[in-house]
Amino acid sequence: MRRIILYLGVLFIPFVFADCALAQAPNISYSSATNVFTVGSAISALTPTNTGGAVPANTYSTFSTWAGSTTGASGTTNGTGTAARFNTPRWMTLDGSGNMYIADAGNNEIRKAVTSTAAVALVAGSTTGASGTTNGSGSAARFNGPYAITYDGSANLYVADFTNNEIRKVVVSTMAVTLLAGSTTAASGLTNGTGTAALFNQPAGIVYDPVSSCLYVSDFANNQIRKVTTGGVVTLFAGSPTGASGSADGTGTAATFSGPNGIAVDPSGNLYIADQNNNEIRMITPAGVVTTLAGNTTAGSADGIGTAASFSTPSGLDLDISGNIYVTDRANYLIRMVTPAGVVTTIGGTGSSGLTNGVGTAAAISDARGITVDKSSGNVYIADYSNNVIRKMIATGYSISPALPSGLSFNNATGAISGTPTALSSTTTYTITGFNVSGCSSTTITIQCVQTNNWTANSNTTAWNTAGNWSAGTVPGANDNVQIGVVNYTRNRQPDIAANYTVNSITFGSAHSVTLTINSGKILTVKSGITVNTGAAPVIVGGSATSEVDLAPGSITNINGTGTLTLTSPLVFTLQSDATGDASIGQVASGAITGTAASSINVERFITGGSSAYRGYRLLSSPVYNGTDTHANKVYSINYVKNSIYITATTTTGGFDNTSAANPTLYLYRESLTTPTNTSFTGGNFRGINNINSSPSYTIDIDGSGYYIPQANGYLCFFRGDRASTTFANETVTTYVPQSATLSTSGTLNQGNIAVKNWFTPTNAYLSYTAASPVKGYSLVGNPYACAIDWDTFQTTSLASGGIYGQNISSTIYVLDPVSHNFGSYIANSGLPGTNNASNVISSGQGFFVVAGTATTSTLTFTESAKTTTAMNTGSNLLMGKALNTANVQYLRLRMAKDAVNADETIIQFNSNGSLNYNANLDATYRAGYGAVSLAGLSSDKVQLSVNVIPLPKQQPEVINLAVNANATGIYSITLRDLVAVPKLYEVWLMDKYRKDSLDMRQNKTYQFQIVKTDSASFGSNRFTLVIRQNPGFAYRLLDFAATKLPNVRQAQTTWITENEGNYTRFTVERSTDNGKTFDVLGGVVAADQGKYSLVDKNPANGLNMYRLKQEDINNTITYSKVVSIGFADGSNTIAANLLSIYPNPANDNLSLTMQAKTTGNTSSYNIKITNSSGVIVKQISSSQVTWQGSINDLKPGTYFVQVVDSKTSQLVGQNKFVKL
Repeated sequence: MRRIILYLGVLFIPFVFADCALAQAPNISYSSATNVFTVGSAISALTPTNTGGAVPANTYSTFSTWAGSTTGASGTTNGTGTAARFNTPRWMTLDGSGNMYIADAGNNEIRKAVTSTAAVALVAGSTTGASGTTNGSGSAARFNGPYAITYDGSANLYVADFTNNEIRKVVVSTMAVTLLAGSTTAASGLTNGTGTAALFNQPAGIVYDPVSSCLYVSDFANNQIRKVTTGGVVTLFAGSPTGASGSADGTGTAATFSGPNGIAVDPSGNLYIADQNNNEIRMITPAGVVTTLAGNTTAGSADGIGTAASFSTPSGLDLDISGNIYVTDRANYLIRMVTPAGVVTTIGGTGSSGLTNGVGTAAAISDARGITVDKSSGNVYIADYSNNVIRKMIATGYSISPALPSGLSFNNATGAISGTPTALSSTTTYTITGFNVSGCSSTTITIQCVQTNNWTANSNTTAWNTAGNWSAGTVPGANDNVQIGVVNYTRNRQPDIAANYTVNSITFGSAHSVTLTINSGKILTVKSGITVNTGAAPVIVGGSATSEVDLAPGSITNINGTGTLTLTSPLVFTLQSDATGDASIGQVASGAITGTAASSINVERFITGGSSAYRGYRLLSSPVYNGTDTHANKVYSINYVKNSIYITATTTTGGFDNTSAANPTLYLYRESLTTPTNTSFTGGNFRGINNINSSPSYTIDIDGSGYYIPQANGYLCFFRGDRASTTFANETVTTYVPQSATLSTSGTLNQGNIAVKNWFTPTNAYLSYTAASPVKGYSLVGNPYACAIDWDTFQTTSLASGGIYGQNISSTIYVLDPVSHNFGSYIANSGLPGTNNASNVISSGQGFFVVAGTATTSTLTFTESAKTTTAMNTGSNLLMGKALNTANVQYLRLRMAKDAVNADETIIQFNSNGSLNYNANLDATYRAGYGAVSLAGLSSDKVQLSVNVIPLPKQQPEVINLAVNANATGIYSITLRDLVAVPKLYEVWLMDKYRKDSLDMRQNKTYQFQIVKTDSASFGSNRFTLVIRQNPGFAYRLLDFAATKLPNVRQAQTTWITENEGNYTRFTVERSTDNGKTFDVLGGVVAADQGKYSLVDKNPANGLNMYRLKQEDINNTITYSKVVSIGFADGSNTIAANLLSIYPNPANDNLSLTMQAKTTGNTSSYNIKITNSSGVIVKQISSSQVTWQGSINDLKPGTYFVQVVDSKTSQLVGQNKFVKL
């Protein structure tokens, strides 16, 4: 929804009230992402954490018969729910006001159903089901097989009248039916034109697009998508002009379809087509670009991603608020869901025809056609064609895919996983999604079910493959957790592997000394890793140079306490890496891995290919070292890169692949240059390596020879793909699509504390900081370990505190995104996500930038406790890391994109400590990359930022300039990717000065615009601003405040009702006991968006108690409620006279009390009780005199209450209050 923003020179933004759009989608995660369960042992339930909007306690994918006969009987009867009858209902649409309109194809009628009651009535068409082409009102009109229907948002319906080959218009208020386009005689054809001059051939789907204010029609038999204006002008939008069928992607008429059926539109104007005869789901952009989102031309029912999934005659589809597509997979008798990323899952249907209600795949449907998502309730409605009913599927709650292992169950209402596994299962990734009416959130976990198998040597042999040597009575398999030496074995037979084996894990214990022998040419693969218990000292011996231990991707090897692992040559010991993850070595003590083979451990690094987007630069590092330099620094060789990818240099004799001078493939980064020439490949801060023949000593362009690369230095590498895929000549062509490659380095693992020294100043313990440098302070460093590290362990306290210790180092890191080629930033411990896929997790072998603050005190040291076992490498845009779920901080994230590949991001965080000016301690400056687009926020003092931390605005709006740019003229978009925990009080508007346009980004998240490189006003920092401001319609309000006596106890309860309060609203209840002259604080309550609150006065005073509510809103505005009063009597049911005096008041050191006795004689004594304003007793005294004096130095400043009771009669003498200074 756009609004013109200039009105007589004054900024004007209209208010838009929409509760649904302002609500929040879930944000779910599980504390344990990787789960290994033992068969036969009950698991501790896994339950989700949700930091977003609540997930209703509904059972997701519950099917019910909403309207129509429960037996599938047909008819024309109007009525409520199952009393109504339909005849092959084909499609439905919703008007946003609680009404559903149904194309009842077999009855030739348009029906209306109220969604709250399922009451069905006739809108238009014959009451007897007669067909025809007659226009008219209500039952006077005739249809012939109305297949599809859509609502335009302004009281008009449009119907695809299938057999009549017409598009009809129905005015809802009058039920008047008219012909919009198509032949009056039901003639078919391909002709474009206006009104009756246009021809269709079985129009099967129709949708109204509010972005273009046009209709789009699936012209089934013409294999076309037609565009129809509300004035009846028909044109061809996509598909063959001749009506030829096919499955080609392309733009406009270059694309082909085969029987396009259901059609839907998203808020950005993209169309989605159920291409029925092709068994595909297609997408069409507003520019007419057609792509295949999911499915292939071969019918099937396989779940999967994109074209790996299959459908069989998909007929209907619609989108939920998160962009998930629900599909009626007609011939499979299934309901499928396609995520925006093209992931296809089955969410309902048995796969056989039927009319059974139930949950998910226990429910049966029959030839379902239309499907509609009610975005206000989250329910999905299905036209169950052959069953003559409208079904309802609950689409809020939790779902999981695929099915859990045997013995485990999933609660669709709570997202909890529980049970006892009953069978072994391999590691499987499960996707759990939480749905509410505002959207959805998905997360993944892995589950593996295993058994423990101890080496016993009971067969008195060394043979690994003898079942009698194992406690389970079976030779260990891929899902066995092997234990050797954990349980003592009395026969001194050590295991000997004479064949290739795969096990889940191996644990070495200290109950028996262990030597594991891998015979010549044999491979032991360990899927989850090796554990060496404290005190254990296993030895792994190789039989020859081909004996091998492979730690599989994703495995974690831990050597605990005093444990050691000895690797004896000849032995190949490899930490593997692939698209699913990396093998890792956890925290180890120095020297924990020893032996003659420990100096040649192989560590792999997988790099993704398969798309032209992956051709480009990577920031890398080495987890091993290969020697020392002349300054005793441990250094690594970079030569291993050549084994996997082609490398080039400016020379032809330096050991590279090129035979003529070329641009470098490998670079180091030098901060100290004051006048770098970044217009060339060799003169900038990145310095090309041109000779590797003397490894680990290298020659650098311009700088010369004799340079080494110390541990924890990063390097830049240009990735062209796996050298084994094709020739050097092919891969050095810029259009070549790089194939995935695995780099493998070999050496001694980096262990212990590692302090970074720049390669160009190896004797200096401080990172380079050159004040005159345009990149002052930036150092390219790298993860030095064979394990991911966590940047959130960064701290500046001391080296002894562990983690990553930085002295005068910024808490922001910069990671190069290998797809967009822009830098992403991540701020340690901010709770924010990173931009451009940067995260706190830095993978093994990954390089990144840090920023030093001074020339003589900036140091960076990595310690073993920085290591993390977080799962890695599951994001296609990540070199090696997976972003973590983040804390529920307040922020928004904007994404500027040219397409799915070329994008850049910026984050604006809302924090009371922030500033509109640049704050080096909170903000992250923007580092330009090499991508096609760039987006940055600007501080008020014109610093470009990737993360801008500002306070939420008070009553005046805040305006943030955005800097946008691109390398070419074209169409781009800015999308509000995330809006997290920002109160609904705040509107977010994108203002376009160039087009004099605006967009409410809470309502519509994407704005498309054009950059013209010859027009400087179309880009830069003066075109776009983001306006954050309060919407008075969502301001805090107090609806009621009251106080009542609680039954059976001498206490008073205050209650109040509010709306639009949040955790920024503060409530304080105050009480007066002097008839309103003064009020004291009784207690406070934290607002939590609950609407109703209460606080109990546990110690009301005798006499009149007056209460009021102090309220402080987000603008620090303080208001008070009305005053409410309650009186309390003494023990004789009379209001006590005040027979107690206090002086001085206020008091500082001492306090004096005088009591007027109610009894005669001198035998009375008094119990004196002093309480604070919360009713807590802080002092009790007994006195036999009518006066008392004592010290109050131990009391904190504040208001206190004194109560005196005659101990003889138990009557109240009096009560009063005083103020302690």
